Amino acid sequence: NQHIGFKYVHKDYIRDIKEGRCKIVIYFNNEGTSGTDEYPDFEIVEKWRKKADLPIDSIIFITGNHLGPEIQKDRNYGYKIIPYSDFELWNYQYTQESIIDFTPIDSRYLFLSYNRNIRLPRLYLLANLLKEGLIHKGMVSISQHKHVRYSNISMLEEKYYRELADISPLILNDDLNYNLAPNVNIEDHKKTFISIVTESLVSEKSLFLSEKIWKPIQLGHPFMVLGNPGTLELLKQQGYQTFSKWVNEEYDKVLNFGERANIICREIIRFSKLPLDEIKAIRKEMEPVLTHNLKVFKANLNKNFDVDRTISTKLHNILQKYVD
Repeated sequence: NQHIGFKYVHKDYIRDIKEGRCKIVIYFNNEGTSGTDEYPDFEIVEKWRKKADLPIDSIIFITGNHLGPEIQKDRNYGYKIIPYSDFELWNYQYTQESIIDFTPIDSRYLFLSYNRNIRLPRLYLLANLLKEGLIHKGMVSISQHKHVRYSNISMLEEKYYRELADISPLILNDDLNYNLAPNVNIEDHKKTFISIVTESLVSEKSLFLSEKIWKPIQLGHPFMVLGNPGTLELLKQQGYQTFSKWVNEEYDKVLNFGERANIICREIIRFSKLPLDEIKAIRKEMEPVLTHNLKVFKANLNKNFDVDRTISTKLHNILQKYVD
């Protein structure tokens, strides 16, 4: 629609917008791609605004990219960009009263990593773990991907991607043919020491929290995350604590996703050399952080969200908070 713009907005609305009686609101909070090189949505909307001769601040763009306001300021767009996410609501019914126990039942206790959709960062991380002999030390899901174009993947020998393809699909307890975003498997989390959350996006031009990061938090499960740079810092700003006492979290500051994945992989290698009793002791030490995060999650859920909220009420509350 980038060449259509606002030309089909009725002339009466355009008049009211120009005369300050209303605004256009673009509600696109379930994606964090806006503002990246592939998806120049913010730039497109600014072109629409100018072409329609709409005044400054007559448009509000609600986005899942938390870098939106920073991008708006840097590029001097003539409209307001508001970051907003409500993925915490997607699985609120699975939120635990207290943190779950760590109860390993076999040798795959080291980590948990869900990877239904094939994305290059996920393939790189898992191929790296395969190279190190660790892929079966954790509980991993990944879809069949025989037809991946290996020439598009760098930083690791092609044979490890091929080996990963040969053992795929890896299935845990759920059917990979379905989008499992609105689902939490509590038992998988109980059996494993730490989650490796492979987020939807890894670009340094986005900062996006999907439902994936909230699943371990709402259960009381430790996590590392291969997502956008600054993901851990954003969580801290929202009141959460992370695991720097036990995990090298320098990856959160690294722009290249491959280097972030390498650091995460090295941490798994380090944990793999510890006996299970020591892993259990570390997990016990983490409990105050896990309990704190679960408490903050519940508080934010009660304060910021209403599961029965209609879209109109939700928009009203967002705009009341951010718009003069």
